[in-house]
Amino acid sequence: MTEEIFRQDGYLFNFEAEVVSAEGDEVILDTTAFYPGGGGQVCDTGFIHDERVTEVRYKGKDIVHIVPGNDLRKGNMVWCSVDWDRRYDLMQGHTGEHLLFCSLRRQCPDLAITKIFISPESKYVIVNHDLSWD
Repeated sequence: MTEEIFRQDGYLFNFEAEVVSAEGDEVILDTTAFYPGGGGQVCDTGFIHDERVTEVRYKGKDIVHIVPGNDLRKGNMVWCSVDWDRRYDLMQGHTGEHLLFCSLRRQCPDLAITKIFISPESKYVIVNHDLSWD
């Protein structure tokens, strides 16, 4: 089971970890600061030992880092780096979504979120009914 250090410190973006498993492009670390995405927010990207992490997702109780063409092996100690500018953009989008929805809900108490999507390219919230600018 991967220790999820991103849950304790969202501002941590450099860390050391041990490779627990490396099968093809899938790398599992003993601990990670990479957020695997969820709740409408996309995952972190970055680097593991100078190799590009393109995707991060849950696989059972572990977190799998997709590292195309890596040469990592079980037992390697690796220095990892989350793409901070990207993560900070996602964090701001996440906070902005909460502020927007809270403000809208004050005006319309029966409002509910149907879908949220937060990525570097696009950020949106879909609610359960139409709203007017009034």
